[in-house]
This record gives sequence, structure tokens and C-alpha cells, in this order.
Amino acid sequence: MILPWCVQRGVGAIANGHGDAALAGTITFGLDSARARKIQADAQLAELKYALESGRAVSIDAVTADLARRIAGCRGRLLAIPSKVGPLLAADDSASGCQAIVEREIFDALAELANGDFSASRT
Repeated sequence: MILPWCVQRGVGAIANGHGDAALAGTITFGLDSARARKIQADAQLAELKYALESGRAVSIDAVTADLARRIAGCRGRLLAIPSKVGPLLAADDSASGCQAIVEREIFDALAELANGDFSASRT
């Protein structure tokens, strides 16, 4: 572990019996600085905890899980399109009718992705 210069010097001086008032002040300053950093870190942790609990911040794991669920749902919805529209396309003999059927299914899949609701997929 790398110690700050003032701590290394102070420990060395005390071990050699050469401690003096100026050096003691340096050691105290180093400890005060460390305490101040700890207090600041504790405050930042408390703020983060409050932000998470109040919903002002979300964890990366929660966002990742939600995104993975949305992508998996979208994938399943898109893979279901051919089997869903196949019979409809076979029954329709016009190009514009076939295009409308395919567009409707794609737009429905995209709307589900935007809403994040894949629980009621119509596969």
C-alpha cells in the first residue's frame, strides 16, 4: 500500500526517535484529511442510497435487466410475424393488401417495444 508522503515521513521519524512538533502537525493534517475524505464518502453514499430509494436514480443492473427483457420480447415478437401473417398473406391476392398486413404486424411489434409490454404478445 502506498502511504501519503507525510504519513511515511512521520512514521519513519517516530520509529527513529526524531519526532518534532512540525512533523507531528503534518501527521495530524494527514489524519484530518483522511477523516474529511471518509465523511465526504459517507455523505455521497447516503445521497446515492436516498436517490435509489426515492426513485430519482436506478441501478445499472435494473436497467440492464429491463433492456434484456425488452429485447427478448421484441425478438420473440418479430420471429412470430412470419407464422402469424403467412396464412393472411396466402389469402390476400393484392400486393397492397399484403403490404398492409406486414406493416401492421411490424408497427404492432414496434409499439410493444416502445411500451415495454411483451406480456400480452399476440403470437
